Amino acid sequence: MAMVAGFDPACCIFTTWGDRQIMCGGLASFAYEEHAPYLCPDLAEVANPGKKLGLYYKEAGPEKAFFVSEHDGEASGVQEDHSAADVRPACVDELIATVPVDFAVITTGHDLKGASALYEYFTMTMGMAMPGAIVLAGWPPFEWGRSGKGPKPASLAAMEVMLAATKNEINLFVDLLFNIDSRAPPQVRQGERLRPLAMHAAGSVVMYYFERCESSEMLTVQNRLREVYMEVFVKNARGKSSSSSSSSMPPPPRSPNAHQALSDISKRTKEQFTAENLHLTSHASSSSMAQENHLLVDVNQRVADLQKLIISQ
Repeated sequence: MAMVAGFDPACCIFTTWGDRQIMCGGLASFAYEEHAPYLCPDLAEVANPGKKLGLYYKEAGPEKAFFVSEHDGEASGVQEDHSAADVRPACVDELIATVPVDFAVITTGHDLKGASALYEYFTMTMGMAMPGAIVLAGWPPFEWGRSGKGPKPASLAAMEVMLAATKNEINLFVDLLFNIDSRAPPQVRQGERLRPLAMHAAGSVVMYYFERCESSEMLTVQNRLREVYMEVFVKNARGKSSSSSSSSMPPPPRSPNAHQALSDISKRTKEQFTAENLHLTSHASSSSMAQENHLLVDVNQRVADLQKLIISQ
């Protein structure tokens, strides 16, 4: 299963998953059973998950800010007509407008076998799914008809370097942040196949720490990040330092100002994330510049033609 990092926190599965674990008490907060759904257990446990998702959509959706009367400042009620069922058609419209239909149907899960026998030979591949996947994750589309490399998700590399943190400390940070212990699904524990999901989710919420603090968003998540930072990199490090022998290297001192430390790490992580995904954003800038250059040449030509006309008269 491939998960694509989003261009911003609103459309990033890693950020959303990380936020959800922190807000809901983590992965040890529900009784795990083998083969039980754990990515979104609250949706799997109801008879009509679409309806429940629709309630989430109404509660958290930004459309509340869009449908406000300019005259009385009251919500117009237009948003009452919106539901989770609107998401799929909207995504399909976006895909059709930005990628060829051959790529779009791979992303949506449809097929065109009834249209042509050619589509009997189409199979789901990472390369064919990527053009649609990056569009739905908020990135600029690839050039028309082309596929390419997807985004690289945020990591905790900046935290590891800036704090001179050990692998054990980084793993402890992730486990405490998402409450991953013996009660949690084994797939997300250290060394298991979905451990990268937890690592990238932690990297994502750390990356948006400073940005969210500036706008006073997701305060519960920011508070939890500061708590875990203090627990792992300050209190835990002090205990190791006092108990370390003269022959062992004590851990380096870390700032007790969790907010400042996380802000610095957040900015560095964002810089790294931006640099590692330039392959997705630079081509959009190049395309825009090409269009601007074409328009400029066209304007210059029109001016030259006008000058010739004036001189001839």
